[in-house]
Amino acid sequence: MTATAAAEAEAAAMGLGPLAPGVPVALEQVQLALQVMYTPRQVPARITIANVWLQDFQKLPDAWRIATEQLRDPTLARPARLFFAQTLRQKTRHDVLDLPDHASRAALRESLCASVALPAIAGDVLVRLQLCLALADLALQGEWERPVPDMLARFSPPGAPAPPAHTRVLIDFLRVLPEELNGGRLQLDRRQMIDLAERVLRSAADETLQFLLGVLEAGVHAGDEDLQAEVLTTIESWLRDGDLDAVKISDTPITQYLIHCLQPEHP
Repeated sequence: MTATAAAEAEAAAMGLGPLAPGVPVALEQVQLALQVMYTPRQVPARITIANVWLQDFQKLPDAWRIATEQLRDPTLARPARLFFAQTLRQKTRHDVLDLPDHASRAALRESLCASVALPAIAGDVLVRLQLCLALADLALQGEWERPVPDMLARFSPPGAPAPPAHTRVLIDFLRVLPEELNGGRLQLDRRQMIDLAERVLRSAADETLQFLLGVLEAGVHAGDEDLQAEVLTTIESWLRDGDLDAVKISDTPITQYLIHCLQPEHP
């Protein structure tokens, strides 16, 4: 028996059937593999088999459906929630062309936005980050015309203070958006990168700056140094490749804030 056949036989003995495109995946099998992965004192060989099986599952079209459905379950265990968020992040980066039309990509966008707003996700740094990365990659690869204004309107609507968790969602999304575009992670040529930088980032730079200034001011008043640091990191992300004009920064309270931070008496 070959090593591959032996591994498949062992997986089958564990209740993990073979995976193939076009063959529906049973949720129970995914749950079983996750249980093997995260059960304490599990046999290492079984963990390896479950891990390989889950990696193969993530490559299948059925992973879209199962991951989006499972993330809406408020009772989902945290390791499973992180796995499904990572699955959507990975598939949005590499397999978005699997989605057949604009309607399916719009449905994915709506599902991601709804999921990242859930308290169990918005308040979890790692899970939230995975979905914000997925949203950023979708913004850079799909037909999403106004991703930044749409996200600001959804998570920080005018006239009402945004919940702190929603503010964190926006900061994560805004920070990773230019990083995903300029980091070479997506299969984009130079012309596509220039066009996307103009359409997605620079056209929304003023709105982004105003939002971040408001959050920075709130963080200063609340004495929330972590929030202040997150805002400055996000601004740096936009400045790094010229997606935000440094001249505009110089005319804002950010300059005074930075000078204050550099003073010797500043703790």
